[in-house]
Amino acid sequence: MVFKSKSIAYFSIVGLSGLMIQMVISWLMISCLKYQSTISVAIAILLVNIYTYILNNFFTFQENIYRSSLFINLKRYFKYFTVSAFGMFLNLILFGYFYSLTRKQLFLSQCLSVLIVFVLNYKLSSSFVWNRKEKKD
Repeated sequence: MVFKSKSIAYFSIVGLSGLMIQMVISWLMISCLKYQSTISVAIAILLVNIYTYILNNFFTFQENIYRSSLFINLKRYFKYFTVSAFGMFLNLILFGYFYSLTRKQLFLSQCLSVLIVFVLNYKLSSSFVWNRKEKKD
């Protein structure tokens, strides 16, 4: 499957910035606040979810905004959160797996789990949340 839209580039940039923020929050919570790693990563993922929704709404899928009302934005965020919740759940499971597999390599474990979930999140976000139809060749 090949993505021919520039939205995949924007989605990637938003995702990468979210990944960096997730890692900083996780590191601060684990190293400075001494929270447990899975709880720290879960909190970081939730905070980054709000951040990525806002950026994706205004940059990645801007043509689908239509000057939306607060109600429509809340409805869209709920759909985004629902799609993301599956990705967050899968991200946490994969993180735990990679964290134990790599002997507690936090950075590598998060990168691997995020990369695996990325394509699924893009496809579901573009089609279900922002109602973007896939163009046929």
